[in-house]
Amino acid sequence: MYKFYSDPGHGWLQVPLPEIFELGIEKKISRYSYLYCGQAFLEEDCDFEIFYSAYEKAHGAPPEYIEDRGNQSSPIRQMPRFPSFGG
Repeated sequence: MYKFYSDPGHGWLQVPLPEIFELGIEKKISRYSYLYCGQAFLEEDCDFEIFYSAYEKAHGAPPEYIEDRGNQSSPIRQMPRFPSFGG
């Protein structure tokens, strides 16, 4: 089960970094996502959809997630940006 965080302006799905590599999508993730302590926080507009599609294709079902909505700016915005893996 994954967790989707959002603040009043944006949202991110938390995914362990090894899963990004297992799905082979590391070169497709933009710098609008974040990376912290081995966890990717995939931005909702593009990177979330890349993960969602790859996960569904690999597992035959969509990923399940719960939502954590905040009413203030998320601390995710202060994390390091997702690095470029040569994509």
